Amino acid sequence: MHLIWLPFRGSVKTTLTTTTMSLAQELIDSILDEVNDFASLKTCSLVASSFRCRSQRILYRRVRLLDNYGPIRALLHDSPRIASYIEQLDIHLPSRGELYWTKEHLRMILETYKLANVRRCLLRDSGWASSHLILTEMSAALIEFLSRQSLSELILTSLYDIPVHLFLRFFAFAPKVQLCDIRIGSTEVMPIASHSGPQLLVVASKCDSVCDLFLRPRFLPYLASLRSLAITPDPNSDELQLISNVCSTLHHLHLFRPMGIPTLPFSFRQLRSVQFDFELHVLTWEWECISHFVAPTSCPRLQKIIFHATFWAQLSVDRELLDLLDAALATHPGRPCMTWIMHPVEFGTSVVGRLGSFSDWVSAVHGWMPKTLADDRLVVEVDGDVTRVA
Repeated sequence: MHLIWLPFRGSVKTTLTTTTMSLAQELIDSILDEVNDFASLKTCSLVASSFRCRSQRILYRRVRLLDNYGPIRALLHDSPRIASYIEQLDIHLPSRGELYWTKEHLRMILETYKLANVRRCLLRDSGWASSHLILTEMSAALIEFLSRQSLSELILTSLYDIPVHLFLRFFAFAPKVQLCDIRIGSTEVMPIASHSGPQLLVVASKCDSVCDLFLRPRFLPYLASLRSLAITPDPNSDELQLISNVCSTLHHLHLFRPMGIPTLPFSFRQLRSVQFDFELHVLTWEWECISHFVAPTSCPRLQKIIFHATFWAQLSVDRELLDLLDAALATHPGRPCMTWIMHPVEFGTSVVGRLGSFSDWVSAVHGWMPKTLADDRLVVEVDGDVTRVA
């Protein structure tokens, strides 16, 4: 941020008032948008009325409801307008043994203050593995709250023995749903009548019961609208079968660490893009899986293939693999683009696979994929974030 020197004439209070009054509100808002720490924003919210609204909008854009909901409830009671500023709400469910008023504070936040602009909501257990009891107890308040929002994303994490009918209700509230460490309870309860589901589903670790649920024919309709899937495919679990069940409608597939996946025995007739996240040194081992996606018979509409590769050692890759990949892309009727996104890992103060050699590595990739490069369909870039390992 650039600092502008303003000469002081008269008292500080008079100068501040005159200066802020002479600035256009759009300029004040733009300046506040560049402030990114809580303490400074809180101070700005007390400077003048022209600073207050924008500062509070940024301050309360994301609210975390952790183990004590009382202060947030008091804030919303004293300043009801703040409810309209909240765009992301993280709800950590209280444990079964917590005080009655703790749960009542949460219920009142969800019901009384009419939050209606939440776009991203996270729902997770407090860590006591009692989420099925709390979810059942507060299901009406949670469902009414979620149905009132225009969610773009719902994240469910660390929820255990969640009733299947409640899980399916949550599943229908946002076009993008992320799941991590979810355990579905008994599936003997019949599903609700509506078969709504997300368009984008992210299935992270410890979601075996979710995969098992959607392998059952009566629950498959909940995946009818699914167009994008991100998943860690384990050859020894149900993830591959889940991919098989939705392969005919998927447009985008994102595979995290696809270790040891064989050639898939099914085609992706509608697939437009596929992304692989892996460590660079294992790329050669994954060719059997990768080759399936660049084959015209398996993915005839493929337009983009992305390798998001973490490198822990010196940058290197199998030249024979790149020759095969270049030839496959050159003959594919969809003429897909190839993007490499390289993600360096840092140990302490030392970057493994230093970027000093990155330009040499890029030159090598260009030299080994000449057909894709000549068609201007090859991109190699560095991920802006660096993973740091102590």
